[in-house]
Amino acid sequence: MKSNRTIRVTKTKYRELAERAKRFGMGLTLMKYGEDQTEGAIHWGLYSPWAMLICNNAAKAETTWSERALISIASEINTEELRACGKTRPELDWSCLEDEELEDFIVWHEIGHRQDNFDFWMTGVLDAEVTSKCRARLRYINEILADRFAWEQIRPGSPMPLTEFGKANCERIARDLDYLGQHVKKNKPADPSRAMAPGQYRDIPAIMLKTPELASYIGPRVAPAVIARCAKTW
Repeated sequence: MKSNRTIRVTKTKYRELAERAKRFGMGLTLMKYGEDQTEGAIHWGLYSPWAMLICNNAAKAETTWSERALISIASEINTEELRACGKTRPELDWSCLEDEELEDFIVWHEIGHRQDNFDFWMTGVLDAEVTSKCRARLRYINEILADRFAWEQIRPGSPMPLTEFGKANCERIARDLDYLGQHVKKNKPADPSRAMAPGQYRDIPAIMLKTPELASYIGPRVAPAVIARCAKTW
């Protein structure tokens, strides 16, 4: 079903998506639409490779802590606005997605940035001209790869509907993919042995524990002492 409405991530859906992210070694946080911007772009999801504080057992006042990467999803998704922007994507037309696919797609897309992207730092690329050419291609190609990864999870084996840019630039996309493949390494996919602990209260981003409202997405047994500590930290 497609409709013009605002989808709000429920507590049940958050917990489902968080367990998915943890299988790939990442915590999941909620953000307000538009609060995180990069170069003027507004996001429905974000991937951050930076190590952030993780509570290993939010149900225990005396718990241990670690650091892991995070992904985020907007707590509210305006379907009309997302589909309008989806038509301007570099290849996959997001406007084809059904309402019930949107939250899953966004999280899979962010996981795709971890699982199937070229190294953003271009480690080992030393030639200045090659570096400049790779930079010009890297961001949009990584977006294409993350979209392809997510699409295959949502509709495995189905052909991707393309944006007008995607239709007009198939050959360019193929050339740019090939160029980056010659010069830039891909990220190593998440090691299964580095998966975070399954379970409602296990391995929770501290950001999700800084207020009682956010902690309610984790569950009713979050220790008050943990919330108090995270409120000070964040």
